[in-house]
Formats: sequence, C-alpha cells, structure tokens
Amino acid sequence: METDQRPKTRYAYLGHEERFDSVEIGNGQVQGVRLYTGEWVKPQAFFSQTEYSRASGKTKVVNRVLNSFAVDPAAYLTECGAFYAIDTNTRQIGENRVSVGCILECFAHFTSERQVTVDFPRWFITPFKNCEPGLEERHTWAVLVRLITASPVYKVGQRVAIVTDHDLNNHARFQRKDLPLEGDTYLPEGFELIYASTDTGGHEINRLVMECDKRSSQVLRQLGETGTAPTEGATIEIGALPDLRAK
Repeated sequence: METDQRPKTRYAYLGHEERFDSVEIGNGQVQGVRLYTGEWVKPQAFFSQTEYSRASGKTKVVNRVLNSFAVDPAAYLTECGAFYAIDTNTRQIGENRVSVGCILECFAHFTSERQVTVDFPRWFITPFKNCEPGLEERHTWAVLVRLITASPVYKVGQRVAIVTDHDLNNHARFQRKDLPLEGDTYLPEGFELIYASTDTGGHEINRLVMECDKRSSQVLRQLGETGTAPTEGATIEIGALPDLRAK
C-alpha cells in the first residue's frame, strides 16, 4: 500500500470542445464559460481532485468530485443529509465466486469553522455470489440505490453521494445516465459518485472506503474459512446467498 508521505495537491479541471476565454463561478460551481463567439454555455466537463505524481511521473488520483470546485471533499459532503461509502471484495470459495459489499452510512458536519467530523453509525453487508466479473461493485451500488429509493421518506431529486474507489473513468457516464449501474437501474437524479482510492494511505475521505474494504474483507475471509459469517443482526451462509449468474 502506498504511504501518505508524498505531497498531495488539490486541482480543479475544466474542459469544453470549443475554445473559451472566460469562466463564471458562483457558490463553488461553474455557471458557464464564454466561447470566443461571445456565447455563454455550460462546460462539458469540470471536476476537482486531490492528486500527486508517482515516481514514474504518472498522476495518481487520490479523490475526485465531479461538477464542483470542492476544495475539501469532506466539507463538500456536509451539504448531503447522508452519504455512503462503499467497497466490494470478491474471492473464489469452492465452486462460487463470492462477493461481499460493505456500505457505511455517513454524516459529515462542521465541529468548528474549519474542522469537519464524519460519523458512520451504521454499516450494512450485501453478500452475493457469481456476479459477472468486474461488475461486483456496480451491483452493490445498485442495491444501495434501490434501498434508498424504496424508502417511504425518500424524495425524488434529494442529494445523495456514493463514495467509491471503483470505475473512476466512467463516473461521468453514470451521472449522465449513459450507463446503467445494473440492468435497468440508473443513478437517480440527485445522486452522485465521488471517487476515493483505497491505496493512498488513508487520506481525507478515503479512510471511509478503506474501512469498508476492511470490514468486507473480514466477512469474506470468515466465509472462506467456515462457510458462514456473523454480521449485525444475522448470520450469512454461502449456500443462501443470492446467485447472480446468468440463467
């Protein structure tokens, strides 16, 4: 695992297919860019991220927030009522590819003018087996989306952030609804994906995803050793897990 010793910097990136000469920013959001023709339009892409340069010279993304110049990701998340950190691990156990997703329900709030505290009072385990390789994390996202939107207190368009270390290059496509999370399940209006790598030594909000990784790995290891694993309120067994293999 990479340590947290390398200097890290927060950058904002903005892009549009046509040349522009001015940017309008308000409340941490890009309101528009002015093209050389004088027309103001919404930019096609902008995001803020923490990054550093590897020894090879390549850039390592620590975390990224789309469509916002978020100086501090944790402070940015105080604007959500609740947000969710997720990680999913998979291993072959006997004849099954067993996956365990861990979801932390998190609440960020200011404890001083510049200090943000994140509480995560509840966590959920979502075990399943024989998912198509590479789609395990997306299945856990879809499970979470269906749980939230099925709640009687859910309001269409409410703001929900999902913090994950998976599929960074497709986050914008998921948010534009160009890609489904799974089947006919898309990221609903108001939901957003925030990237946070688990291999950067516990920097900022990344620690939350690392906690999910640890808890998921613990359950998966116990399933491999005994075929069962106790979780909060239940004991899970490999034989009883939802089987997602194509019929």
